Amino acid sequence: MIIQVQKMKFKIVSKNENLVLTKSIIETNIKMQVQKLKRKEGEGMTAIKKFRESQGMKQEDFAAIIKVSKVNYCKKENGKVKFSLDEAFLISKYFNKPIESIFGNNEVSC
Repeated sequence: MIIQVQKMKFKIVSKNENLVLTKSIIETNIKMQVQKLKRKEGEGMTAIKKFRESQGMKQEDFAAIIKVSKVNYCKKENGKVKFSLDEAFLISKYFNKPIESIFGNNEVSC
């Protein structure tokens, strides 16, 4: 099967005529592929994730520092939820580094 995407127009070529792909399934698949490519290139990785990995620490370790669950920390690290200023301060204090050097410029909300 070949899927060609051009300006959000989809052309589906399949030998199996019973195959039905909806636009949303195709869009989701494309987004997932783009995310994989970004991860491979190092793009899309948040500054805090790069910092955590450079320290050889797990998400659980950072979650314990800011006193949240691993699930909550994961959402923050992946950019779905911003770190609070208090949480950024706790991590900064723990490592004795400026907040900006850990988080960059846009991962913390005031």
